Amino acid sequence: MGAIIGIDLGTSNSCVAVWEGNGPRVILDSKGYNTTPSYVAVNSRGKLIVGHLAKSQVITNPYQTIYAAKRMIGRRFDEEGVKIAQQFITYDIAEGPKGEVLMVMNEKQYSPIEISAIILKKMKKIAEQELNAEVTEAVITVPAYFNDNQRKATRDAGEIAGLNVLRLINEPTAAALAYGYRDDTEKNVAVFDLGGGTFDVSVLSITKGVYEVLATGGDSYLGGEDFDNRLVEYMVKEFKKTADVDIAMDKMAHQRLKDAAENAKRELSSKETADVSLPFIAPNVDPSLHLEFKIARNTFENLTRDLVDRCVHICDMVVQESGLKRDEIDDVLLVGGQTRMPKVRESVREFFGREPSARVHPDEAISMGAAIQGYILDMSRKAGKSIQEPAAAPPPPPPPDSAAAPSFEDASQETGRISAPTSKPTEPEPEIQEDAFAALETESPAPPLPEASEPAPQSKSASFGGRPSGEANIAPWKKILLDVTPLSLGVATFGDMTYVIIP
Repeated sequence: MGAIIGIDLGTSNSCVAVWEGNGPRVILDSKGYNTTPSYVAVNSRGKLIVGHLAKSQVITNPYQTIYAAKRMIGRRFDEEGVKIAQQFITYDIAEGPKGEVLMVMNEKQYSPIEISAIILKKMKKIAEQELNAEVTEAVITVPAYFNDNQRKATRDAGEIAGLNVLRLINEPTAAALAYGYRDDTEKNVAVFDLGGGTFDVSVLSITKGVYEVLATGGDSYLGGEDFDNRLVEYMVKEFKKTADVDIAMDKMAHQRLKDAAENAKRELSSKETADVSLPFIAPNVDPSLHLEFKIARNTFENLTRDLVDRCVHICDMVVQESGLKRDEIDDVLLVGGQTRMPKVRESVREFFGREPSARVHPDEAISMGAAIQGYILDMSRKAGKSIQEPAAAPPPPPPPDSAAAPSFEDASQETGRISAPTSKPTEPEPEIQEDAFAALETESPAPPLPEASEPAPQSKSASFGGRPSGEANIAPWKKILLDVTPLSLGVATFGDMTYVIIP
């Protein structure tokens, strides 16, 4: 049986890692990049393309490029978050026959599960090319605040991609595992995870190899995409004042703005100002119109102040729920690309009263934690222990008038969980099209530009941000995770009510 890989399936970017020797390492793609954009597109020849190549043509092909599928997975079309997303995405979405979200590309409809499966298939392929072996098993991370529908949908995506999903692990917990696997650190740790589409914060106690989550909270619709969108809205509004043209109505112009906003945001992480120059921004209205902006860092911070405040407010609630005082938290981990924003780091520093730890890589920690969990499961299996969680007794049948529960297949039997009560159950997604993987484009993408603050890695042997892996006093595979249910779990009762079984 081959290696068990760990996959961080992200909103903006995904990452894959594996345990080798004394520690985990991120698997780089053929161009030497540690992350792969979570983009799927159809090119001019009608072929599906994934990752860097798909993202590189999004400006010229906005209608046929799907991104941020993670924000739609496990959701119903009538949810408020989906309505908000429609204002900023450039591709079309539709309501499925059972109220599910469908994404339209090249006149075909794809479910978020299908798109996620295509991305996971890409991560599987990257691992297989590097390891020179077939990969069939994985641990996949999910936001801690994902509900049961979203978790089941993520598991389904992994299985469609040809992976036996041994475990879903919460992203902040994975980051904490990457932080402490090398030694017997006894600390209280807060994980602040602000990624491309979701925000989570967890407080953990690490004692003698036991990682106990004391409290967790988050917002599954708060992330870097929202920061980008604030800049887009600002530029649209300012341009309309001067040129009396609403460029948001033009999909291609809107995507150019979105791309420019993302680049400006990165630049503002290291500079006080960023220049945005988009010539011929409205060719369908007036070809002579050009967009020119100089955006100051404090302008960007003012535009996104409420988003940062939401993060801090959730931190406050989670710390209170953990039973600890702020000064009892020994270390704060920053995970996710959006934590590079100086205002975010400053707010975290002020809230916790300490400088965040630099021990984990914001882009790699989650996938590495998933790889560590995969190693733990593998060693447990080799030691003769079951890698499956105990199967719970089947739930009683719902009352005749109650809403039907989701019918996703869960081949691992790792539940005993029942739908979270926070939203209506998601109906089964349509089956994946038979040619969805067969048509994947195999051409090599041109090397994309690296992140402004993260140069492309040069060596495939680097691990844990370039730090050598040390021997732990407690064997890493003997580490124990004790997590919590972020949302109450229960059963549906009469009148569309829920009886809570696990708070």
